[in-house]
Amino acid sequence: MFGRALADGASQTYSRRVTMPGPLSASIVVTTALCVLCRVVAASPDNPPAPGDAPLKLDADEIRWNDAARSSSDESLGKPAPVPYGMPGQWWLSVGAGVAAAQTDGDFAADGRLNLTTSTFLVEDFEFLMEWDFWGFMQDGPDAVGLSWSFLLRVHFPLDDERNTTFFLDGGVGVLGSTERVPEDGTFVNLIPKLGFGWSHRLGDSADRLVGGVRWHHISNARISGEESNPSRDGVMFYLGYTFPL
Repeated sequence: MFGRALADGASQTYSRRVTMPGPLSASIVVTTALCVLCRVVAASPDNPPAPGDAPLKLDADEIRWNDAARSSSDESLGKPAPVPYGMPGQWWLSVGAGVAAAQTDGDFAADGRLNLTTSTFLVEDFEFLMEWDFWGFMQDGPDAVGLSWSFLLRVHFPLDDERNTTFFLDGGVGVLGSTERVPEDGTFVNLIPKLGFGWSHRLGDSADRLVGGVRWHHISNARISGEESNPSRDGVMFYLGYTFPL
């Protein structure tokens, strides 16, 4: 009798422990459920694996895209791409020299110049130039030096798609002042019309160019002092210059 009562009491105690968990057991259950839920969310297709879970892969297309993005960023930071040669929107500066063999009424003369030129393209392949020249004149009379300013118009004909080389025709007119009469029986102020052809060639990967050409070299005063005081000078000038963008 006593043994049966003891067994019944033990059964009831065990039942209460199983069906009524304490605070510690409840916390273990909740923690386990949260861990399972986190694993399910992490394995979802909408959540890519963490960097430590999978190797980082970069292909060539992605690298090229990143390079293009950096170039675009540079432009947005005020670094515009250079304007191609022959297109409007860019000013150019040129330094150069030239020499001409000329005659005045059968008398030989040698004329040389150092020049500084600024230019820009008004429309595609159509260039406007301003030349400042320092001259030296070796002639039968007193030798002389002079200064001139000229403007020219130049038409380019690109010889390749990248515009590495162009052929051009140009022409213009300027005003010359000298320390002695040029030619020797002429005047101190003359006009210098210019007409010729030449080429330009890009130097390496830079925008700088080598420019050279041949021109009709003419000095006269347009008869402003009469026919007798206009012994015009005619010859051929060869010139070479180095051009770069401003």
